[in-house]
Amino acid sequence: MMRASKPISHTNPQRSPLRMLLALGLSACSGGELTSVVVSEEVADSGTGSASRPVSPGQPQAPREDAGAARAERPHQGGSVETASGPADAGAARAADDDAGQPAVVRNWVPSRPRKLGMLVGFDAEYATPNVKVFGSDLASSFEHAGKIVMLFGDTYGQPDAACNTMFGQNDDMAGTLPLERIAQMPKLAPVTEPASPDEFRRVQLFRAGAPVLLDQFKVPMTGFSDGDAAYAVFQPQIPVRCEAEPAQVCPERDGVLCVPDLSFCPPSPITTPAICEPQSPLCLVGSCTRGSACVDTRSSQYDGSARGNAASVLSEVYIARARGEDFASYDVVATWQTNLFSHAATRTVSRFTGSSADADYRHGYGALFVWGRPGMMAEQGRQARLYLATASLPLQEEEDGAFRPRYYAGSDERTGEPIWTENQARAVPLAMDGMANGNASEEQGIVNTTTVSWLPAPINKWVMMYGGDLPPHLLADAMGTRATPRNGSIVVRFAEHPWGPWSAPVEHLRAGSPDRVGDAYGPGGLMFHSDCMDVDAATCAPSHPYTLDLTGQCVMRASTELGRLYAPAIIDPYTRRNAQGGIDITWAISTWNPYAIYLMETSFDPG
Repeated sequence: MMRASKPISHTNPQRSPLRMLLALGLSACSGGELTSVVVSEEVADSGTGSASRPVSPGQPQAPREDAGAARAERPHQGGSVETASGPADAGAARAADDDAGQPAVVRNWVPSRPRKLGMLVGFDAEYATPNVKVFGSDLASSFEHAGKIVMLFGDTYGQPDAACNTMFGQNDDMAGTLPLERIAQMPKLAPVTEPASPDEFRRVQLFRAGAPVLLDQFKVPMTGFSDGDAAYAVFQPQIPVRCEAEPAQVCPERDGVLCVPDLSFCPPSPITTPAICEPQSPLCLVGSCTRGSACVDTRSSQYDGSARGNAASVLSEVYIARARGEDFASYDVVATWQTNLFSHAATRTVSRFTGSSADADYRHGYGALFVWGRPGMMAEQGRQARLYLATASLPLQEEEDGAFRPRYYAGSDERTGEPIWTENQARAVPLAMDGMANGNASEEQGIVNTTTVSWLPAPINKWVMMYGGDLPPHLLADAMGTRATPRNGSIVVRFAEHPWGPWSAPVEHLRAGSPDRVGDAYGPGGLMFHSDCMDVDAATCAPSHPYTLDLTGQCVMRASTELGRLYAPAIIDPYTRRNAQGGIDITWAISTWNPYAIYLMETSFDPG
């Protein structure tokens, strides 16, 4: 039955498969900082020994109607990607480099070692806004809108000593922009600033029905997107879905969702870092444990019936919010999503998708939205933070009850290999991560952190996913056990033909490496602090936080000795371009913990 809905209105409108995965062959090279992956166009051998069926062979797609006959017929050209001059022609410029579903000219694509371009946010960053006070931040999700690249950041430090400040009770997230054309080697961020104090970054504000929503630590804009008219952000405000008698609160009527009494909560409750607190050994970052009831999704890959499994499977309210015109630091909630599977989300918009691969156009555009999600940024003690997928048409539809109702991936048809979609979140299934349709969805990484997904255009025509890294010990209930997983601490990559996969096996792309090796993330000229690192000529070691907490809890000017950690890779789609070798270059951000900073990186996928 159709629901009453209408397109979301804008307050300031300004239009400005081949078998398996085409056989993604993977190989790794030695080294400290990163490994290489070979993306192969060879058809895989069908003798897999698996009960799962490979994706059925398919024919190259016919040229799409909107691609234009001239472009569909032209051969590949080497060299750089065309640059875009504004919001109206930016997608067209990138589309002109895409052969609209034609087979790749070469078969093997070998990623390079990631190249550090520079510091985007942090103690040594240069900003487009003179004298702006931004000492550190993280996350850096991005999307194109109105001729700019909009970037959304998590907890942001305006001063060096903010590293010792819990900052609970006040908004601390940041927004900014990058130029749409990457002319310079290292583009400069323009943070949104306070009109009356242009040297102060303006803290992101979120409003629901006109009332402000607190965005202090852990409460962040996870991702964002544009529908061509308006900019949107997806917020995780750390609000659990409660089921209390007083005041009367009930769980959503959904299979597998139960009201679990006597759960322990921390004020604030960190949904994304579900360290359940216990009166005997409290794990709250601030305050003390309180008892209450909450709605738990027993179909979550985090659920195992244990106390900690309950905490990791609690539903939270995720907010989809629209920016106030081109004010990318002010948002109004337009839809609420009660979910555990997507408590950590990533988004991308595409030119066209109606439910099947046959007529899909995965190039950048405003026809459909994909949302990938995980139930948390880590999974401990045998649990897993598996990957799920949802999709919605654009522009978004505003439901009368204010709920966000996308369609969820519910497996692939055994005969055709096409995806099956459902409006029932309880029937959502995690994505296959072994290269097989309806294959094994196991996620070996204990620490997944945030996920970024992007389309690599022609001549590669594949989706790429990056995620992983590490977390500080105080955010883990079982640090030793959680880190005893493959590729712990590293950023990993996977590839797929379609958003639902099946996704290839994970391979390390960037790891911490050795403090003795120049160019490793821990080494001279690297990204993160390590106490054993020593400068080598012009290659200097990354410094530590200048302030730390002493034994009394006071903030003192003394460098922290905590090891740096990688997390939150974030691909910047508009900077993806063809290179002189006939391959593809991607630009991506990586967050580091000690120093608290964001670097820009570049990876090339060149013919092998």
